[in-house]
Amino acid sequence: MKVGRQLVKEDPFAKVNAKLARFRQAVETILQQKRNIARDISFTCEHCGRKAPLSQWVFIQSMYYVAPHGCTEGDYWVNSQTKVCHLCCPMCEWENYLYNHPEREKILGVFVEVGESQKEMIFARIEIRRK
Repeated sequence: MKVGRQLVKEDPFAKVNAKLARFRQAVETILQQKRNIARDISFTCEHCGRKAPLSQWVFIQSMYYVAPHGCTEGDYWVNSQTKVCHLCCPMCEWENYLYNHPEREKILGVFVEVGESQKEMIFARIEIRRK
């Protein structure tokens, strides 16, 4: 392509990069839709029996300390697995233990769909407890 008297070369990757940018935007839009669906899924409190969407619940995850042992082992924190976390009811503030809750599979299925790392975008708040 000529601009004035100079020959300007076109970027051979320009078209592909533009397609890639549109694809990434489409993927992000779909992921946001999945997060919105997850936020609207209702969960029932075992204590008061009321339902509320996940976007109103507080997700409580425990961290456990591994004490130092041996020459190079330990001295770090470990997150508990999602299936043994708690969800705090937005109405009565009862902490529902996820492991033996009747709707456990529904909540674990949400994490399979949207990913464990998306908790912050689903729940009202994430609380970490160190033990």
